[in-house]
Amino acid sequence: MRTALLSLVGLLGIGLLTWMCTDAHKPMIEADLRSKMQLALGTAKTPGVVVSADGQLITLRGVVPDQATKTAAGNAAAMVYGVSEVNNLLEVKAGAIMMTTEERKAAVDCQAQFKDLLNQPILFATASAAIHPASYALMDKLAAAAKLCPAAQIEIGGHTDSAGALDSNMKLSQARAESVRAYLANKGISANQLTAVGYGPTKPIADNRTPAGMQKNRRTEFIVKGL
Repeated sequence: MRTALLSLVGLLGIGLLTWMCTDAHKPMIEADLRSKMQLALGTAKTPGVVVSADGQLITLRGVVPDQATKTAAGNAAAMVYGVSEVNNLLEVKAGAIMMTTEERKAAVDCQAQFKDLLNQPILFATASAAIHPASYALMDKLAAAAKLCPAAQIEIGGHTDSAGALDSNMKLSQARAESVRAYLANKGISANQLTAVGYGPTKPIADNRTPAGMQKNRRTEFIVKGL
């Protein structure tokens, strides 16, 4: 009886020691697994995947373009030595834009610069898509910002207030967005990187019943896709 009790105490002691060692080394284990995961997934193949570890449980988050990529990432994670379980939370979005970590950082910086620069509006000739010369300096700054994120897709959105016919506003906003796109392309930005979309009065950000609100709604927006 005493021998059995001593054996049980010994086993409990070994178990406790093992648990303490595992808990103490948990951050190292997690860091090692994350490193192995990045190698297994390959940032060039799955740049939209973010890996986190909780002990030997691996969680995958992010956006991938199709179910096949999601499944392949989950399978690759499960094959990594030391992984006990994979929680695959990847979101499938058809046509998702995949960027490396460096490209995504550059895209985020571009979006921040676009937002700051467009605190002042791009001016156009009245009822025209011609960019007013007073906005050339602003356009040049926008082109310089776009050059910092050549891997990003940029949507140029044209917006109007609600005055006038809807059809005319839709056409005018599209023409203005295309004028901005052409200006940037002239400054060396790849036309394939830029998309021009005219939204007319369909996405107001202010009250069209006031002159101040209408002025705010007449705007051009730069949206970096995939963020």
